[in-house]
Amino acid sequence: PGYKVDNAAKDNLNFKSAETQYESANYPQAIQPLSDYIKKFPNGRHLIKAYFYRADCFVATENYTSALADYENVIRKGPSSYYVKALKKAATIAYNQNQNFEKSYDLYTKLQAAANTDEIKIEAQLGAIRSAYRSGKKEAVYKLTNDINISPNSPEDDKVEANYYAGKMAYDTKNYDPAIDYFNK
Repeated sequence: PGYKVDNAAKDNLNFKSAETQYESANYPQAIQPLSDYIKKFPNGRHLIKAYFYRADCFVATENYTSALADYENVIRKGPSSYYVKALKKAATIAYNQNQNFEKSYDLYTKLQAAANTDEIKIEAQLGAIRSAYRSGKKEAVYKLTNDINISPNSPEDDKVEANYYAGKMAYDTKNYDPAIDYFNK
């Protein structure tokens, strides 16, 4: 009584109640308040975080289709503190759960470009190689393999995996001599 709540305060209050459920790991219970926030505040201060949190909640409840859609909403909003994490999680869902290798290739390629550490960049390159192989993108497999092989930061195990996929691609396309070369690296 006597208090007038402005829109910024309403935005914060609505988000805070949803965030409390998320931070308490009450993921199924957090979905509805996060959805309400997203609906009530389509331009809210916490919109990106709300989409990201709701996506995590959907993953926790094994609703991967909805999770992927929310991570993609975060990605569409452009660079933010959640952008790289959303790319990584979306790519993983597209590859493992949806087995949509065209989409996972696209997401891993974006992750590689946005990577803020060598570890994430190499992880993105390997994800892109796996996705490119599974979707028949021969030139992408060879290019990414070369990128990993020439990078001084690539661990030996990652080089072995990259060469394996390049060797498989060469073998699958009946290019046996290059396949042997890749397998022997």
